[in-house]
Amino acid sequence: MGLMGVFVRQLPLSDETIALARFGLGLLFLVGFLLVSGRCRQLTGRLSLYPILSGIFIALCMLCYIKAIKLTALATAAFLLYLGPLLAAAASFVLLGERLSRTGGLLILAAFLGCALMVGVDIGSSESAWCGNLFGLGAGLFYAVFIVTNRMIPAEITPFTRAGYQLLTATLVLLPFADLGSVAASGSTELLWTVALGFTQGFLGVTLMIVAIGHLQAYQYGTIAYLEPVVAALAGLLLYEETILWRQALGGLFIVASGIVQTLLSVKTDA
Repeated sequence: MGLMGVFVRQLPLSDETIALARFGLGLLFLVGFLLVSGRCRQLTGRLSLYPILSGIFIALCMLCYIKAIKLTALATAAFLLYLGPLLAAAASFVLLGERLSRTGGLLILAAFLGCALMVGVDIGSSESAWCGNLFGLGAGLFYAVFIVTNRMIPAEITPFTRAGYQLLTATLVLLPFADLGSVAASGSTELLWTVALGFTQGFLGVTLMIVAIGHLQAYQYGTIAYLEPVVAALAGLLLYEETILWRQALGGLFIVASGIVQTLLSVKTDA
């Protein structure tokens, strides 16, 4: 998931079109995988309201995030987006009765602090910046309810069925906002990047995220999800020779350490 920015920089398409390609092509790859692996029955598995809602929420999250990065500082938009896992942990504790230990709470707070150190915050003073901040906050809220509604999906619905319904719903929501003509007019290199986007960020990224949320409580998933900005920062350093400030490095250490400890605790609990 942290490599999304690499594809955005490589594709000369509108943000809405990139988002649609992510979910739409991801759905096609998922369908192809299930057909080849002989699991096509999971394409028509039991339908539930929660996968549909989750698909709507992740699409709205993407749309709000796109608007936010156009109107306010990118770092601020990213910070507001990553409020989502923290809000989801709190909501799941209150609404779903998920247990949140003192250690688990400290770990997700440490990861959130690390995220704040990495991306920084500049709320701005212009009218457009404040409007962008509201869109960023909306992205974080939709990310949170996406996580919570995924936690509410009945256990008997398989992860691939969940992913299929959510990718389909997100595709239908984003379709009116995309410019499909720009994709058709793209060169071979851009088309290859678009296909790679659908495979890595749509099929692999979204499907693995949904599988993870199905197995982890919201605070456990949220703590590990903060690794995304670390991956993005490393990609910028290695691919685009971007610099990493000392506070960003410190924030990354907070996130990595929290993620490792949370993973070890989750494995120990399951055992």
